[in-house]
Amino acid sequence: MTPFIEGNARASILEAASAVFAEKGIDGVSMRHIARDIGVSATALYRHFDSKGALLAAACEAGFAEFGAQIEATARAAATPLDALRELSGVYVDFALNHPMHYDVMMIRPHQWALGPDPEQDPESFAGLITLIETCQEAGQLRSGDAREAAHQLWAALHGVVSLAIAMPGEIRGLEPEPVRARGRALAEAVIASLL
Repeated sequence: MTPFIEGNARASILEAASAVFAEKGIDGVSMRHIARDIGVSATALYRHFDSKGALLAAACEAGFAEFGAQIEATARAAATPLDALRELSGVYVDFALNHPMHYDVMMIRPHQWALGPDPEQDPESFAGLITLIETCQEAGQLRSGDAREAAHQLWAALHGVVSLAIAMPGEIRGLEPEPVRARGRALAEAVIASLL
């Protein structure tokens, strides 16, 4: 259980509730269960989040911010924009496997909880991917074209691998992260090769 920190109640509740969701799953946990598990009253929990959906929305927002920051850090550390794009597959897989609850509410079932970004806007992480592809195009490392479409292709490939790893028992689930990362990298390379 994540300790509750009085001075920053909302952030502490969000962190602790995210740990409860990750441990027990999203579907079977009520606000009352969360309050009990993190050691606050239901009233205190509702003071900061008026519903389970609001709590999940905040977790989703935090997840997109963290994922976007990881994408930006990868882009800054890479020698070239194309190297950054290639490294992104590992970042994507690692984020999904290390934060399966966040990935679930962000990418797999956001509409079940009425979550997700405004359909008219891209989440920061997806906008960052589009920008990275545009940067590769401007540097002559990828051919010119619709960067949004290229981003959708890359995202679909990576999303497929990690969704199977998280959601389906069988061939992919239960493997160590490295084989899943290798599959993600191979698919990303195939998409990138189609954009050269």
